[in-house]
Amino acid sequence: WWWAHGGSLRVWIGKKGVFQISNNVQNILTLERLANLENLDSYLGFQKRAELAKYQLIDFLIQAKKENKKVLGYGAAAKGSTFLNYAGIKSDLLPAIADSAKSKQGLFMPGSHIPIITPEEFYLENCQNVLILSWNLIKEFKEILNGKTLITAIPKLQIWNKKFSIENFKKTIHIIGS
Repeated sequence: WWWAHGGSLRVWIGKKGVFQISNNVQNILTLERLANLENLDSYLGFQKRAELAKYQLIDFLIQAKKENKKVLGYGAAAKGSTFLNYAGIKSDLLPAIADSAKSKQGLFMPGSHIPIITPEEFYLENCQNVLILSWNLIKEFKEILNGKTLITAIPKLQIWNKKFSIENFKKTIHIIGS
């Protein structure tokens, strides 16, 4: 096996004795047992958690639009694209997503058709509110986007650098901090 981006695994399968099994395999199995991933109950709430994340983000983006607060995305990662498509979010709620990868700039997010812009174009927008679509990299984005209000939707909606009239938002849809 080989670690890939995001903690995914690549697995080679063969007849017993053909490949030497790394000690890391046992380490991963132990971590899975400790995380209770061998138990069906661990998976039963997944759909509800996914729906909650979806509805929280949709409500947040609609409320931002009602308040004339622009929200742009940052990080055109596959995980973000998957989530945007699951949530049905299009460019009417998220007008653009910035990404530093030149290979993505000038293109569109698959399915949602949200334009992918350069970091320079992002800064010209002078947008204070940023949806981080690579939520696993929030620490890095906090440094890069210092002073901006950052929003992550996974595992649930979270607002960092709370400058987005958070109190009004809480009163309106009652989801943050729940």
